[in-house]
Amino acid sequence: MAEDSEGTDDSEESPRAEAYRRFRRWYHVPVLALVMGYVFWSRFQNYDAFTREGEGVWLQAVDSWYHWRATNWMVENPPSVLGFDPWTGFPDGWTAGQFGTLFDQIVATVALVIGLGNPSESQILLAALVTIPALAALAVIPIYVLGAKMGSRVGGLAGVGLLALFTGQIFVRTTAGQFQHHVAEVFFMSVALLAVVVALRVAERDLPIWEVVLQRDWDALRATTVYSALAGVAITLYLWTWPPAVFFVGILGLFFISQLTVDHYRGRSPDHVAFVGIVSMLVVVAGTAIRVQQSGFSATSLDYLPPALAALVAGGCLFMAWLARQWDARTLPRLGYPVAILVAILATLLVVRVAIPGLFDTLVGNISGRLVWIGHSADALTVQEVAPPENPLSFMRDEYGLAFYTGLAALPVLAFRGIFGGKHRSQYTLVAVWGLVLLSMGLTQIRFNYYLAVGVAVLNAALVGFFLSGISLPETAEDFPEYQVTQVEAYQLLTVAMVLLLVFVPLLPPVASNTPMDLGSQTGPSQDAVKWEESNEWLQENTPAVGNYGGAGNAEQMDYNGRYDRPADGSYDYPDGAYGVMTWWDYGHLVTVQAERIPHANPFQQHARSASAFLTAQNESTAELYLDAIAAGETPTHESDKATLREAVEENPDEPGIQYVMIDDESAMSKFPAITEWTGPDYIDYLSREERSISQNESREVFVGDEYVDTMVANLYLDDARGLEHYRLVHEASEYVIAGFVNNAQASIPVRRLGNATNGSWATVQELGLQRNINLARVFGQALPLGPNQYMYDPYLTSEVKTFERVEGATLAGEIGENATAGNTTIDNLSVSASLSLETGTNRSIQYQQTGEVAADGTFELRVPYPTEETLGPEDGYADSDVLADEPGYEITLEESGAENPVEQAENVSVPELDVQEGGTVAVDLDEFVPDDGEDNGTDNGGENGTENGGENGTENGGENGTENGGENGTENGGENGGNQTDTGNETETTGASARVAGAS
Repeated sequence: MAEDSEGTDDSEESPRAEAYRRFRRWYHVPVLALVMGYVFWSRFQNYDAFTREGEGVWLQAVDSWYHWRATNWMVENPPSVLGFDPWTGFPDGWTAGQFGTLFDQIVATVALVIGLGNPSESQILLAALVTIPALAALAVIPIYVLGAKMGSRVGGLAGVGLLALFTGQIFVRTTAGQFQHHVAEVFFMSVALLAVVVALRVAERDLPIWEVVLQRDWDALRATTVYSALAGVAITLYLWTWPPAVFFVGILGLFFISQLTVDHYRGRSPDHVAFVGIVSMLVVVAGTAIRVQQSGFSATSLDYLPPALAALVAGGCLFMAWLARQWDARTLPRLGYPVAILVAILATLLVVRVAIPGLFDTLVGNISGRLVWIGHSADALTVQEVAPPENPLSFMRDEYGLAFYTGLAALPVLAFRGIFGGKHRSQYTLVAVWGLVLLSMGLTQIRFNYYLAVGVAVLNAALVGFFLSGISLPETAEDFPEYQVTQVEAYQLLTVAMVLLLVFVPLLPPVASNTPMDLGSQTGPSQDAVKWEESNEWLQENTPAVGNYGGAGNAEQMDYNGRYDRPADGSYDYPDGAYGVMTWWDYGHLVTVQAERIPHANPFQQHARSASAFLTAQNESTAELYLDAIAAGETPTHESDKATLREAVEENPDEPGIQYVMIDDESAMSKFPAITEWTGPDYIDYLSREERSISQNESREVFVGDEYVDTMVANLYLDDARGLEHYRLVHEASEYVIAGFVNNAQASIPVRRLGNATNGSWATVQELGLQRNINLARVFGQALPLGPNQYMYDPYLTSEVKTFERVEGATLAGEIGENATAGNTTIDNLSVSASLSLETGTNRSIQYQQTGEVAADGTFELRVPYPTEETLGPEDGYADSDVLADEPGYEITLEESGAENPVEQAENVSVPELDVQEGGTVAVDLDEFVPDDGEDNGTDNGGENGTENGGENGTENGGENGTENGGENGTENGGENGGNQTDTGNETETTGASARVAGAS
């Protein structure tokens, strides 16, 4: 109801009267308790999905992992705040900014309390899981009070009731495991807004003016000063929690401009409201200035922007109050005052643009990026949560139901009450401005709807309060029989009842398809965290400690939980032996936390452009130049001048570099279009139109990845670094996927169906799987299973995550024999190749091959990245690879173009690992090729019932009735009657437990 009085004090009241009095005063408390309990439990109920009895940590969302990093650091270094961190963003490091803030301090404090000063990892995890839903429940209190102060306790209860039932961004970002600052933002923003509202109400009650300040009548100013200062403290805590909350200071600036202008136009003194703005903003200036972490105006960290903007708002309030007095003293037309204020604002912006261009650019950039839903950059749109809703009306209906529209209806009501109202008019203007800004933010970026949800709740509370204005419960229980409902009250009550039914019923079961309890029971760790855990743990255990790469012995300089000063130039000076890990930016925090290694790119989108350049580089030499340039402090792109990059590399030849590359199935396939947005060209340019066979009787023009297969991401992930000189596969995850091209709306890629074959040439999932545990495929566009009219082309069965080590490569050097150019053979017709069979830790066989030309003087050199024996490990400064040679040595062959057999060869060439790591040279002696015994008795490439190496009845290695490479009724590697790897002449390649179906064309 409306603001209810507490009733009369009757010491002789009856028990019935006393019970009614208490009910009238406290009826909202049990309702609030129920709402808070529901909010907490709906978000916490599935907490055990993240606990694994000491087996590690699982969380939701990428940013959760860096909060985990910051919180653990704070537990190790209480009460310090994580500032500069060299364990991400190699080779520069990163200032924590939005992380390692008050939010992480709260969780760290809870963990220290639970663990009695020395919490275990499981206790820190418990603190993280509990704090998120607990803060969501606590946020109910300030949101309720805000709603109640808009006119009615019933309205406040309606607002928090709606908030508890929303299942959109506000819910998914506040569940256990969502270890992110969003819930703390919601809580502290609500507290800050409430604190400002209270300060304004006190100021409108006590009416402080400039003359009272001059007279130093502190008794008259005390209450307004105290509440205004407390509002400043609340805003400061909000900024300490999330530095981009500086937008809230901007909202207050818009409010003070609006309210002071309206007050002057309506003949009221602007001093009262201006006093609140000046005091609160000066507290914010002081509170944020003491926590400045770096110079500049970034809006993403605690730098000069918050105190500078707060100072501008405080100065603006002082100027507007002063100008109003001057205006009245000269009896100027009141309509001219808003014009003068507008001119003053434009002049101030012009001065800021000239004098402090960094501040001006940040203000403009944040307005366009956070408040205007047009003009997003292409690379920003690759982040789903940053993009605007595709269909705003449909999106808002899904997020809030009809409550969104009733919230919109409250805005003009609030604006009217702010302009024409009397008591507490400024609070209505403030909430209206705040609601409009949140609406714009919610339309600009999907993620900001966790803010708009609070706005919708408060606006609905205000609307209910407006309709209930003037209605209250009877003063005493005895008044009930005489209580009369007037026609106006009946109309008001009916209107409120209809509004509540319309907005609440669609959010309740069984009408709602999903409720918070339903969704909360389905929460679980992010799939990326689960997928990458195995590979990251391998990286931690089987690669050298950071600082000891190459045996540098500087690991003690890179303490994982150490304290590091922010370098003056913003780039950390890593010691020799430090190194970085190249991944797509989505996985950077996982590398930092799960592997305790230093990613180059991270979810701050730091170095996303240079990571894109490497992954989309069209050849190894360019990719190597990019990595060397990164170590030299450059940010390479495809538009970079290569001569400039080489010059930078020559000037910094010994800088620590990136030594490992990790690629998962999504980076290679479904995320590849997003990767190309950062450096271009568009991903469709990596595909080519070709006429391909879809079935026995149908051909179609399709897109295939002819240019894509030349990229580093494809060369490494799909081809296992075959033919590369400086990269070797050292680990692959045990889980497998099927990766390939699929048709989608953007590229319209009709590709071959993966599944039931009609002509024997299609490969089914079971045939590709070879009895492995296969997850859903990663493709250009979407994941399997495919629909009835969708096709996959060039499917690869491969590991989910692959890790590569960057090495110098050993050089195989030799000279051709005198008989190599006998007859009509010339050196120009000769080529040399080296091959080595390898087996991964998952028992998958791969074939490495390197080819090269013979020099005019008859010499040749081939650089290879794999040793024939693994002899070095982390203690030596290198990876302990689990991809091992399956043969005693390399096979080197000298071949003549067009000839069936090699000219010369060398077998079992041993390559020491030290030569691979340090770029040593291995001498190769070629011998004249001599055909194997029994070759004349059979055929090697498709002869009917033929044999290779003299096998009986046309088998290789014992298979019955078999041939290799396309023979009729043929098998490879011993399957009886074709076994389970039948090659019908349609270019099916199989190597051990891996398969790549190359197509039926």
